[in-house]
This record gives sequence, C-alpha cells and structure tokens, in this order.
Amino acid sequence: MGEESPARVVNERVYVAVGKDVEESKSTLRWALDNFGGHFRILHVHQPDRIDYTMGPLSDNEVRARRELERENMHKVLDAYIHICNQAEVYAEKRFVEMSDIGKGIVELIELHAVTKLVMGAAADVHYSEGMTELKSTKAMFVNLHAHPSCQIWFTCRGRVIHRREGDLNTVDMDFMPSSVPLYSEESNSRSSPSSTASSEVDDDLVMVTYERGESSGSIFVPASAPLSEDAHHFPPFNPPEAIRNDEIYDQFERSMVEAENARREAFGGLMRRLQKSEKNAIEAIRRARAFENMYKEESRRRKELEDILTKEKQAYEAMTKELNDKIVASERMLESCKQERDDLQVERDNAVGITEDLLRDRASEASSSQQEGFLSEFSFLEIQRATDNFEPSKKIGEDGYCNIYRGFLHHTQVAVKMLQSDSPRAPSQFQQELDIMSKLRHPNLMTLIGICPEACALVYEYLPNGSLEDQLLYQVDTPLLSYQTRIRIASEICSALIFLHTNKPSLYIHGDLRPGNILLDANFAAKLCGFGRGPGLRINLEPGDCPHVDPHFLTTGELSAKSDVYSFGVVLLQLLTGRVAFNLDREMRDAVNGGNTSYMTALLDPLAGEWPVRLATDLAHLALRCCDMDPNNRPDLGSEVWSVLEMQRASHVEVPSFHQSNPEEDDRVPDNYLCPISHEIMEEPTVAADGYTYEAQEVREWLDRGHNTSPLTNLPLDHLNLTPNRVVRSMIQEWLDNHPHFSVS
Repeated sequence: MGEESPARVVNERVYVAVGKDVEESKSTLRWALDNFGGHFRILHVHQPDRIDYTMGPLSDNEVRARRELERENMHKVLDAYIHICNQAEVYAEKRFVEMSDIGKGIVELIELHAVTKLVMGAAADVHYSEGMTELKSTKAMFVNLHAHPSCQIWFTCRGRVIHRREGDLNTVDMDFMPSSVPLYSEESNSRSSPSSTASSEVDDDLVMVTYERGESSGSIFVPASAPLSEDAHHFPPFNPPEAIRNDEIYDQFERSMVEAENARREAFGGLMRRLQKSEKNAIEAIRRARAFENMYKEESRRRKELEDILTKEKQAYEAMTKELNDKIVASERMLESCKQERDDLQVERDNAVGITEDLLRDRASEASSSQQEGFLSEFSFLEIQRATDNFEPSKKIGEDGYCNIYRGFLHHTQVAVKMLQSDSPRAPSQFQQELDIMSKLRHPNLMTLIGICPEACALVYEYLPNGSLEDQLLYQVDTPLLSYQTRIRIASEICSALIFLHTNKPSLYIHGDLRPGNILLDANFAAKLCGFGRGPGLRINLEPGDCPHVDPHFLTTGELSAKSDVYSFGVVLLQLLTGRVAFNLDREMRDAVNGGNTSYMTALLDPLAGEWPVRLATDLAHLALRCCDMDPNNRPDLGSEVWSVLEMQRASHVEVPSFHQSNPEEDDRVPDNYLCPISHEIMEEPTVAADGYTYEAQEVREWLDRGHNTSPLTNLPLDHLNLTPNRVVRSMIQEWLDNHPHFSVS
C-alpha cells in the first residue's frame, strides 16, 4: 500500500548574514527588522584564527583550548545580534558554520538551510557613496554569483538597498519536511518538534534529499548541522519468515546481514571519499586551465606589443637611413663648396689679422685702465728688446707650440717675457685670451702677470728662479733637495690655487694642463701655477707627453671640468711622493697600497725627500689614488676633502729649511710663515683675517677695499671682514730679523 508524498513547501523565514563586527553589520540587521516580519535566523560564518607557530609548537590541548575560546567569543557576538532582535520584539535564532572563506560559507549555509530570503551587506559602510548601485564587497559578489537560484537576496549598505537579486522558486530541487528524529540546536538550546504535516514555514534544521534510482526512489534525511555520512542511510529492518526457525540457519543469515551491512558502509565511505577527491581534482584542473588560458592571453598580448614596437622601430630606422643618406649627399656638396671658398677666405685672413691686432691694442688699452688691471704696466717693444738683449738666444728659458720665453730685466727687476710667435695665426687670439684671464686673477700661488707689450703680443711675468717642479723631481739641478715637508706644502699650495680657480666668480676657470712642468717654484720654493688660461668649454691641444696627467674621461668624451684638474692633481701628488715619471705610476702605487706590502710601498717613495713617515705616505697615497679614480663622480672635492687633509698633514710635519752644500746661505732663507701670502714679502704688520690666515695688514686691506669678500688664499666666502693683529708672529719675525741683520724689511 503506497504512502502519499509530502507536499513541496518553501522556507519563508528571513535570514540575515552578519559579521563579527556588530557595529558594521547593525545597519543590515536593522534594515531587515524594519522591512520584514516573522521569525529571523542570524547567519554567521566563523573564521578560525590562524595559529602562529613561530613562537614554538603547541600541544593538541592548547589548540583545542584556543578554538573553544574563539567559539565562546563568536557566541557572544551572535548573542548581541539576538539581543537587537529581542529589543525589536522579533524572535531570532542563530545559525553558523566554520569555514576559512566567508563567501563560500554563506553559500553553504544557504544550501544547508534551503534559504529563499537573505539580507546581507553590499560593502563596508565606509565605502558607501551617493547613488551607489554596484556591489563593492568580494563576499557579496561571490554570494550573488554562486548562491542557489531560488534564493532572493537584498544587498544593503548604510540602511539602503544597493542591489536586489531575484529568486526563482521553480528551481527548488529539494523538498523540506519535519524530521522524525529529535534535533538539538546549539543556538537556541531547544529541541525541534517532529511534525507529520507540511506547513508554509518549514523547519530549516532538517533537509530531505531525494536520490533517483531508476524506477524506484528513496529518501534520506540529513541534519543541516552535520555532514552527510553513511550512518544517516539505513535500510528498513528485515523480519525473517515464520518458517525459518532453525537456529543454525538463522545465525548464518544474521551474520550474512551484518557482513552485507558492513560491506555496504565500506563501499559508501569509499564512494564518498572518491567523490570528494574527484571534485578537488576537477576544481584544481579548472583552476590550472584558467591560469594557462590567462598566461596564453598575456603572452599573446605581449607578442603583439613587441611586433608593433618592432614595426615602428623598423619604420623609424628606414626613415633615419634615408635622412642620413640625404645628409651625406648634402655634405658632399657642401664640402665641394667649402673647398672652393677656402682660398678666398685665406686671402681675407691676412686682412682680418691686421684689423684684429688693431682692435686688440685698443682693447688692451681699455683693459689696462680698468680696476681689475690696475696692477699691469704697459711696455714698449723697444723696452722688451733691451730687457732681453734683443732676444738673445742664451736668455731663452723655455718655449711651447706658440711662444718663446726669455729671461730679462725691466726697471731693475728680473722678469720672464713670453713672446708669442708673430707668424702663428693663433698668436693674437691666444694673447688676448691669456691677457683677459691673467689680468683678472690674483693669487699667491698663481704666476703673477706684471705687464704687457701689445705691439709685440708679449706678456711680462714675474721671474721664478728655482725653475719647475719637474726640474726638481726628475732632473739633477743645483738647488736644495725638496724634503717631504716641503713637498706637502707644495701640494697644499697647488690645491689652494685650484680651489681659487674653480670657485672664481662670475665664471670659474679650469687649468686643464696641470703637470710638474707647469708648476714653477720661486726663491722660497713656493709653488706658482702657470701654463693655463682656459675658461669653461675650451679645448686643449694635447701632446703625447701630456697624456699621463690628462683626465682619461676628458680624452674619451672631450668634456673638460673641474674634476679633470682633480685627476691631474692626483698624478702630481703621486710624483711628489715618488719622484718618478707619471706613466703607470697610479697602477704601481695602487698595487702597493692594496697589497699591504710596506716594503714595496717604501721602495716607491723618493729617498731624496728624506725618511717618509709610513702613515703619512700611506694617507697621501690613498688621497692621490682617490683623485685618480677613473669615474669623475668618485673623485674627492678639493675644497671640502683634499684641502683639509693636506693642511692637517702640513701642520703635523713642520717644514725644516733645506740645506745645500754648494750654497750655505740657503740656511738664511726666510720662513714661509713670516712671508705675506699675497706679496711674498716679510710682514711688518701681521694681521689675521676671518679665514684664519695671516697677511700683511696693508695687502689684505687693499684686497678687501677692492670689493672682495672672499679669502685671498682659498677664494671661499669670509664670515666677516674684521682684521686682528697677530702679535705672536710679529714678535717671531722681529726676533728672526735680529738674528739675520743682513735682511731688511722694505
């Protein structure tokens, strides 16, 4: 006799999905309470916290204790929501599930409880904006996409409906009926009552799932709060016929039934495990397929971009090639035209030179009257002839590519006359260039320009009797040997002059050809730079012998900068240490310093300088090698780094006057600190300026009166213009003069 199937019923209860932040989800719950009646169910997905094992392993009991504490806190939060419902006089119960993904958990709860009406948040309240119609929360978007089609969902934010998903009740594929098995609810601490009749509001604690097996079917009742297992699936008990009464046969039948039941359970469990594994494998395969599909799309996109770039570059290359060919043709035509015009220009050159000489004379005359050239005297060609005995070859002391240098006497003063070669086309421009620069620069360690002879394109400089540093280091000369203390002072003076050039206002100057041959020594072995006169952007005509001192970066790029002088200074400093030629000197010194070989280092030092202190020589070698770095950006700054080191070493190693057997009077040489750095004369009234150096009072006042507010030695700004008498140095000078009565102060 057949039994009537229960009628299909629909779960009309309202379910509200809430989070663990009561303040955040309160607006969603209140909207549901304002818009719906009846009993409510509070849905919640509990996410267990991840346990941090970095502080040490935890026992199973500790883990369980933590989980129980998390669940207690969860129930407190859900009780807060129940309290809100009770205040609104609405009956509510809580339903929850533990899952790591909140979106999947809500979908799972919809399936378990056959939910057809759900209210949940569309986004956090802070993300709400006026006119908002799109879902912002990833959980909301997931639930909207994956929830059962029969479920109608209201997505709210700040008490407003943002989106509504309609439900299709025709898609309901599960029948709901009361359970005949008592069910304990953890949330309400009450027991569901069995019912044999269908109603408009089904109990959502039990769901009946129907499985089709051919022509017959069976029903399995699965509690919603527990996973599906084989224990929920039983066959009805079998009653043997009355004819079977034999005990032995009955025992065999009973054992067979038990074995059949065990085999069925084992087969059911294996089937469930295989189904779960197959589902995981299918999900993983789909994920990988989508990943590969995305990779393929990305590679296709990149390939298309590269093809577009290559096409554009090919077109640009073809256009550039055509443009270059056109320029080559035009250049060839222009070259022919230039060759044709060259002869005409050569004829006009002589006339231009004459006009230029006249203009240069006028300009030199004007420059000599300016404040900057107030120091210069103008000599006639006849005076120059008499001073050099009509350019007597024996008085010729030097030459270079465009001039000859003679020693002579002008106005009872020994001078050096630099005569530019009259047949050189560069003579007028070189004369004017050197005059423009040297007439504007005054520094104790720059060669002093005394006067000019415009009609002969001659420059008259002070005469420096001790020749060049190159003569002192590399050749046997009849002068006292340079001690290592003197060499430190010479290095400091060269550095001071370079700082002055590099910081000159309004435009800086670059020496560009710093080498021992362009460093001259006066009677007191004070260093004076010469052989320059190059402003920014001017190029140098290099000779093969100059290359060791020239910046490799400049030789490669043609870019001349202050860092080029730093490189040349490093090479000169190495020569002061070793007394050797410059070729491969930096490589040998770097091997000695980096290898830590003290004996090799000592062997490189110049023994004629005396016994070098090892620490001093090592520090100076490191400083020189830094200056010679191939990368200009790694070279030190002369003003802030090199100058301070040299001055400290100079103060630590007091200079001892040199002694030379062939000239005993050299012991009477005036100490450097008794000489004014500006005039190089013995000071009568030593005065200290703001830069800490001592000068003759009259000389430094004239410097300041000409409008300078910088140091005469370093060209750095002075903190103030006050002058203080140096009575200690004055007393020392007076004592020295008393012991050397043949010296007199002019």
